[in-house]
Amino acid sequence: MRVDFPRREEGDLTGWLSYSERYFRYYRTPEASMVDIVVIHLEGDTIQWYNWLEYTQRVQTWRQFKSGLLIRFGPTEYENIDGQLTKIRQTSTIQEY
Repeated sequence: MRVDFPRREEGDLTGWLSYSERYFRYYRTPEASMVDIVVIHLEGDTIQWYNWLEYTQRVQTWRQFKSGLLIRFGPTEYENIDGQLTKIRQTSTIQEY
């Protein structure tokens, strides 16, 4: 059975990283090759970010790459402030406060 590696597109970064790691486990990919394989499948802002990162810092390991990618493109706790605001509920009256 052949499993295709997913291209990195806008959207669910953590899901893409999870799929990538499953791919690496399935094919028993050596850690030294993981970044090189992933970079082939980057697009848009992500590949531009990687080119900058490689030029300025030289990515050494999969962990460094993954950490940098999540810091730059990953979800933040502030990403959906409107969703968080809709969860606020008044539980008592102002007079009780």
